[in-house]
Amino acid sequence: MLLPLAVRRSRSYQAVVGRLLRITIELVGGVEGVYPTEGIRARELLVRKTAGNVIELGSFLAVGWSPVWLLAGASDLIGGTKVYLRVLVTELRGAGVLAPEENVSSFEELLTSLEGTSGGLADTVDVPH
Repeated sequence: MLLPLAVRRSRSYQAVVGRLLRITIELVGGVEGVYPTEGIRARELLVRKTAGNVIELGSFLAVGWSPVWLLAGASDLIGGTKVYLRVLVTELRGAGVLAPEENVSSFEELLTSLEGTSGGLADTVDVPH
């Protein structure tokens, strides 16, 4: 509970701590209803998690790294990048660099908008009104 919600929802946290914590609370502690069922009961989760850990260990021994950690990290990085984009666009609008009506939902759209803004500024400096 001390960790921020964004951390607890991350794929890395779920892969390393979250699911094991749920199994411990529900199966060992006997406390039901703390976690949403997500369509899977704690016993089934234990079986599937154990199978996944065996596969992960085999992968780690075979290639020297964990595909779970790699994929979870990639997912978290992509999610964090989306959050960063939203914050950056808000800050650029607040600073007047982007027009409020600009619809920016990707870095490509942001760069296109900034290209137009900086091109317009270059023209204004080159040929003042």
